[in-house]
Amino acid sequence: MYQISDLYTNLWKKDFKNFPGIAAEIITCKDAAWVEDYKETFSFYAFSLVISGKILIRYDGEIIELTKHSIHLYLPGSEFSVIEVSKDYKALCIIADESYIIDHPSMEKLLVMTYSPSLLKLKGRIQLTDEFYGRIFKLFSLIENYSKSTLKYRIECINEIFSALVYDFSAILELNKTEMIATENLEGIFFKFFHLLKENFLTQHEIKFYSGKLGITPEYLSRTVRKITGKTVMHFLDRMLLTEASRQLIHSDISMSDLAACLNFATSASLSKFFKNHKGISPLKYRQLHKITI
Repeated sequence: MYQISDLYTNLWKKDFKNFPGIAAEIITCKDAAWVEDYKETFSFYAFSLVISGKILIRYDGEIIELTKHSIHLYLPGSEFSVIEVSKDYKALCIIADESYIIDHPSMEKLLVMTYSPSLLKLKGRIQLTDEFYGRIFKLFSLIENYSKSTLKYRIECINEIFSALVYDFSAILELNKTEMIATENLEGIFFKFFHLLKENFLTQHEIKFYSGKLGITPEYLSRTVRKITGKTVMHFLDRMLLTEASRQLIHSDISMSDLAACLNFATSASLSKFFKNHKGISPLKYRQLHKITI
């Protein structure tokens, strides 16, 4: 599973030390060809807006063509590969790590958008009208400018722009809405679960803890989360644990035993097994590949 740092160090040959958690970059035919050589999943969110040309991708087992004025949202851990790309392909791509998305002020609205039945059915692809394209392009461009800025409040500016982007995306989804599967009540349960997870994932790894807090059975919580998102409860728990483990491995010198204790794993060996099962490499190897010198 590739990290944002892989794109910066291996693809764009840029310094990753000051990455603000979210940024925007221009993607060309050459960049897409680099991704084509790496048949892997990615551990971050990506919002791609096609400016010119076209690209044919395989996303979660389905072939999708993205053309001018198309926008595509990539969710972490989804299967992705490039099949074909035109020479004039150019896109603006916003990339955001999971911790940024989880901590974002519009997180709840973002979850409505990213895991809505409408977007899941569209496999993350939406064709924009000229009106929406113009507005979305401006917001993408502003994030690109601020992510490269050295201004003191650049993160705050990016947060505000990204919030506007989230609301615009939501409006677009309303226009592309298909038959809704989830009821408002089920969505409410999911959001409460996600907030509980965010606050307790470091110490609570059992579904029954979260279902108990919500006053429902573990089975009902599992069915609700799957119905809303197509994912399991453990998928979200594992994603948060992996995000936190990855963050600490990259940004600190914490020992494996201390990291295991921090994440409430019984032993460092059990943490290593969990990490390798999901990432494909050991935590120590991951640290060697991605470590940021402090």
